[in-house]
Amino acid sequence: MIRPILISAALVTSTAALADKAVDQAMERKVAANFGKCVVKLDPVSAKKAVLSDLESAEINKDHKKLLDPRCLPSTVGSGIRLQMDDLSLKAAIAQTLIYRDLQNSQFSDFTRAPPLTHRQPYPLKTINDKTGLPLSEKSIKSQQEAIARKTLAYTLSRLGECVVRTDPSSARNVVFAPIGTTEEMAAIKAMAPVLSSCIAKGENVAFTRLSIRNTLGVNYYRLANAMPGGTQ
Repeated sequence: MIRPILISAALVTSTAALADKAVDQAMERKVAANFGKCVVKLDPVSAKKAVLSDLESAEINKDHKKLLDPRCLPSTVGSGIRLQMDDLSLKAAIAQTLIYRDLQNSQFSDFTRAPPLTHRQPYPLKTINDKTGLPLSEKSIKSQQEAIARKTLAYTLSRLGECVVRTDPSSARNVVFAPIGTTEEMAAIKAMAPVLSSCIAKGENVAFTRLSIRNTLGVNYYRLANAMPGGTQ
């Protein structure tokens, strides 16, 4: 009788842990969405530029600091919820607000008139210090390699997003207008599975999640809508 009891206890613990994680993820998504609304309100011009120009966080931090304003983070973040946003997540939080603001009454069935978008590619690996001409340390090279891996994934996801939105604008719209974290959102994403598969090149290794799919679709949907004749002006 001991073994079944131990197994049951393990299952209960695991389920509780998964439930806690799901709650945390839902809260993080809510905080990110509210952060996007807040910074767009603070600086709508920079917000739009960040998405349309595909800016990186370093560029945003240098020239558009209001988009990183800590006042847009609620007190709940400091009491247990950690908000960690990479470049795509930051732009997606902003893009989602811009989509709700600018595209509620817009329907796109074809993005062929929108020119190809540009996507930030990873920087090449450096092994020599540009200033001293000396070899870089293994630690520095490893740090670069990790950054390149992250940027390669972001680049791949960004291109994937453009392909999916161009291939099926209506279904992409269903995803970006679905309430965040709902069964409606999940159903909309599942409906796009064939398109997602068709946009992955043979031999290409792409790892994505429900959140990363929504993020890249949101950013690329807004960029393509703005790239159409007339844009979102």
